[in-house]
Amino acid sequence: MSFTLRKHQRETVEVCLEILSGKPIREIILSVTPGGGKSFVPVIIAENLIPAIAEKLCWAVPRNSLKYQGEGEFCDPRWMTSKRIRAAENGDDLSRGLAGYVTTYQAVGQNPECHAAEFKRHKYILFLDEFHHVAEGSEWHKAIKPMVDSAILVVLASGTLSRGDGERIAFLEYV
Repeated sequence: MSFTLRKHQRETVEVCLEILSGKPIREIILSVTPGGGKSFVPVIIAENLIPAIAEKLCWAVPRNSLKYQGEGEFCDPRWMTSKRIRAAENGDDLSRGLAGYVTTYQAVGQNPECHAAEFKRHKYILFLDEFHHVAEGSEWHKAIKPMVDSAILVVLASGTLSRGDGERIAFLEYV
């Protein structure tokens, strides 16, 4: 089966190649229109950068429906990826021997120590999907920050780089 990558997906492959060539990239900000194929980006990143720069990928999302969609992306036969991740909440072994896990911001907020410990046990790439849901200074921000600080690479992805309540979005630098 053949398919064409969208512009942001091709650019993600290019950034992965830059990272593999030694360019010191620690953060990627990805703005993709809703429905624009953002959910394939973690697959691209995992396939290109695990195990080269990290052991695992954590994909954090705002809703359970996206969590299960994320798990399914790694099983989609179009991608032909050797990597698999699992939908997880909280517990001792979040990835259960796979290439990572997908969780919700709420689950991280309920047990931030669990996720921070996982990031200390393994080298992680952190993909924050629809990260505009995380307001600067919020409980979710405080819970996710240790993961961001420990991650080898942080990908901030959203189709909405603003919040309806006017609050600042966590992890963005405002000038």
